[in-house]
Amino acid sequence: MELLLITVIAFVSTYVQTVSGFGIALVAMPLLTSLLGLGAASPLVALLAFAGRVVILARYRGVFDLRAVLPLVIASLIGIQIGSRLLFFVPERALEMTLGVLLCVYVLYAWQERPLPEMRHTSWAFGAGFVSGVLAGAYNVGGPPVVIYANSRRWPRDVFRSNLQGFAMFNSVAVLATHWTNGHLTPALWELFLLALPAAGLALWLGFRSDDWLHQERFRRIVLLVLFFSGVQLFF
Repeated sequence: MELLLITVIAFVSTYVQTVSGFGIALVAMPLLTSLLGLGAASPLVALLAFAGRVVILARYRGVFDLRAVLPLVIASLIGIQIGSRLLFFVPERALEMTLGVLLCVYVLYAWQERPLPEMRHTSWAFGAGFVSGVLAGAYNVGGPPVVIYANSRRWPRDVFRSNLQGFAMFNSVAVLATHWTNGHLTPALWELFLLALPAAGLALWLGFRSDDWLHQERFRRIVLLVLFFSGVQLFF
């Protein structure tokens, strides 16, 4: 039963990531942690996320915009160093609650088709990347600032997904390197990953098939819904 649940979680979370461009950890981490414990869930999700990002990035490589992503990555790497020190000064719960409120308010605002001004200037990319890095370094919640920035840029659906995967790939490599050096990638964990991989592959295929009905406005709504549930999750 446990293996069946793991494959179902891998399928659902990978499908969310494929369709929206993010959100695999949002879906998978709470469920897998309750099944396997944090020590196994974290590296397993990291492996699934990395595999999914490689495939999605390869699928949309023709629209990947490295120039748009690079400022996000550079600023994020700086922010991570500061965030890792911020952990000792700002209570985690207070920051999570604040971020949750901001996310929910942003989604409710954007849902009314009153989006934020288009953030074309490079300074916005550095700002979003920096805040993302600080949050990731301190509390591992670095995704929302970059998603809000990408949504405000009005990137087309495929560019949105491709650029987010490119940005997240740097983070995935760093996270997996940390798990490897800490001895978390055990033979048992690789076995779980290989068992979950077919379900993740099916989710990727179905997610790509969704392109036929996922027009730009529907895609924007899905992104906002995933952001909203990300914000709600931070309250618990």
